[in-house]
Amino acid sequence: MSTQYADADNRPQQGSPIQPQERDAALTEPAAAESRWALLRRGRFLMLWAGQLTGLIGDSFNYVAVAWLVLQLTGSSLAVGSILATAAVPRGLLMLLGGAVNDWLSPRLTMVLSGLARAVVMGVLAALALAHVVTLPELFIGSFVIGAISAFFIPAPLALLPRVVEQHQLEAGNAMMQLNSALGAIVGPALAGIVVAAFGPGAALLGDAGGYAMAGVFALLVPGIVATATTPRSGGPLASIGEGIWFVWNDVQMRAAWVLIAVINLIILGALEVGLPVLAREQLNGPISFGVIFTALGLASTAGAIVAGIRKAPRRLGWLLLAGTAWMGLSVAVIALAQTLPAVLVAMVAIGLAIGVLNTYLLSWVQRRVQPDTMGRVMSMVMLAGVGAEPIGLAAGGAIASRSLTLLFWLCAASIVAVAAASTMSRSVRQMS
Repeated sequence: MSTQYADADNRPQQGSPIQPQERDAALTEPAAAESRWALLRRGRFLMLWAGQLTGLIGDSFNYVAVAWLVLQLTGSSLAVGSILATAAVPRGLLMLLGGAVNDWLSPRLTMVLSGLARAVVMGVLAALALAHVVTLPELFIGSFVIGAISAFFIPAPLALLPRVVEQHQLEAGNAMMQLNSALGAIVGPALAGIVVAAFGPGAALLGDAGGYAMAGVFALLVPGIVATATTPRSGGPLASIGEGIWFVWNDVQMRAAWVLIAVINLIILGALEVGLPVLAREQLNGPISFGVIFTALGLASTAGAIVAGIRKAPRRLGWLLLAGTAWMGLSVAVIALAQTLPAVLVAMVAIGLAIGVLNTYLLSWVQRRVQPDTMGRVMSMVMLAGVGAEPIGLAAGGAIASRSLTLLFWLCAASIVAVAAASTMSRSVRQMS
């Protein structure tokens, strides 16, 4: 069914995207005069923000606990990688279906149901682990189910955001979502490590269950999302997914941006997620340096997101995207030139700032172009641009790194800069605004 919402006063009620001039005019209206950061006083947004944060912290607890349990049971790093892949495969395969279900049920209800479903699955695994009877097959099954549930949960917060904030507050709202990602990546593993050390991995799995239960409850408490009209949706899930893909493909600027983002992720993942761990182990004094490197990346991306949340979106967003892409390529070149901890930290800060700024502006740009009843599917497409590229990028990065780590960084840097240069030839990218 197609649903319109009572709080969508500033959104068009038909299928056309909001044009830049309409957006700018809306920002001058008295109703839009409220500060973009006034969303921090809105219960609707705070409940959504808290729900996403507790879910991300739950993810961190799951990662640490499951990895530790697998190592306790097998002592095999291959088994750890297999468990992670078992979760990643259904997450990627079902992401588009997850977006379609978000649109069919509503992002709020999908977030509630998927959060509570994950809490139940992790609660069962936690009980088995606390009783010291959990086995490797049960962890594989649990990881597969969790990966499948995540495909429905991940698009929900971003699809729900435009329904709980005003149009001119989207940058601030997405900046706060980026802050959640940093908090989940920095605070979550540290807390999970403490819990595992003090009480064991079973307690950390219980923390994962609690985090997702809270995510579901917070989503349930999001007020003000009231359906005012519904119409039957024709076709089945595959037709619904096809509508989302067709929407993105038919919007020429969105299609160009999606392809560019997917290509960038494909190229840069190998350098960041394969090259940097190897570099830290072989040349930068091991895990402490590795932790510092990714902490710098997380903090810088948070800072970039906050800057984007404070400043109005640029009129020439396409040129900012191209400049940011080239900036990231040149930053990877710094690592290739000088494989020392100070050089890597400088590069990580530069990359993090670009990621934070671009993610915030691009997500807000997409959310303004999309109608509420299509938002889940489009957000799942956006997420797929990163998730879908991950297996190929990591496999290619590992293969190149096994031959030469320096070659991996140089190829990544040159490819990203080349993609940015070639994309300047695309009018669709240049004219993004």
